[in-house]
Amino acid sequence: MLKIREVKTASGKIAVQVFYIQNRKRVIVKHFGSSSSDEELIYLKQQAIHFIEDYSNQNSLFPNSKSGAYSYLEQYVCIGVYYQFFYQTIERLMVQIGFNKLGSSLFKDLVTIRILGPASKLRSIEVLETYFGIKHRRQNYYKEAKNGFR
Repeated sequence: MLKIREVKTASGKIAVQVFYIQNRKRVIVKHFGSSSSDEELIYLKQQAIHFIEDYSNQNSLFPNSKSGAYSYLEQYVCIGVYYQFFYQTIERLMVQIGFNKLGSSLFKDLVTIRILGPASKLRSIEVLETYFGIKHRRQNYYKEAKNGFR
């Protein structure tokens, strides 16, 4: 896989190169020159992009043109990921074996998170929110633990 590299030279300019990694070593495919201004750097990077497209016969997944579905990608920010597939799969398994009738939702959630990664009960409550977006109060844990998770 070809990548673009920017290297600061001894003269203070920025060199643009296309390279790939082979046997944990960087192999320079082509050197495009050195720039001393932002405009030159942009031009050299565009040349490198065109070279990669021609060399690999593969277009970029996210083209630089600001048209169509890609025009608003810069406006989005990833705020997190929830592992809903895992949670829903375990939930379905619990229903199939009748485990869902044994206790409260907190109890079932604690079982689910401990399948994913064993931890203390209080840490599991924190991880439930991180991985699945499910919030349980600590006080509810203490109350249900006292009553036997009924």
